[in-house]
Amino acid sequence: MTIEQAIAKRVEQILAESPGGVAVSVDILPESPEYPAVCVWLVDEQANYTLEGTTRLCSALVQVDAFAYEANGNDPYADATELAQRINGTDANQAGLSGWRGSVDADDASPPRQFEVLGCFRVDRRRQYDPDAVRIVTVQQDYRCWYRPD
Repeated sequence: MTIEQAIAKRVEQILAESPGGVAVSVDILPESPEYPAVCVWLVDEQANYTLEGTTRLCSALVQVDAFAYEANGNDPYADATELAQRINGTDANQAGLSGWRGSVDADDASPPRQFEVLGCFRVDRRRQYDPDAVRIVTVQQDYRCWYRPD
């Protein structure tokens, strides 16, 4: 399991707690996605070292995109923003991705079996609109994630 797969799994858990099904993809959206949709991307990953070698503490910048399609008179800005806020978390108990720490189990039998996420913090948020034939609003959120694969 990679860090972006672990974050995608956590996003699925967050969205499962609220109404409305949203598909979460890693690296690429399906050819004809159902909107709203979410895609998780790895932007940057670093291993940390000392003079004795690796510390087994890794850091990654992970981008989580929330997509909404402009159709039937809906407000795609509101839809994408609401989805991004659900992912990030807006309540005091840190139910969202920002401020989250915990473990994510791998679905397959290949090592590592579990990712221990020591901290996940939003560092950036952007919004864009594709006005051409696509007509999709995207809210992009970058998270700095500190983790230790087990």
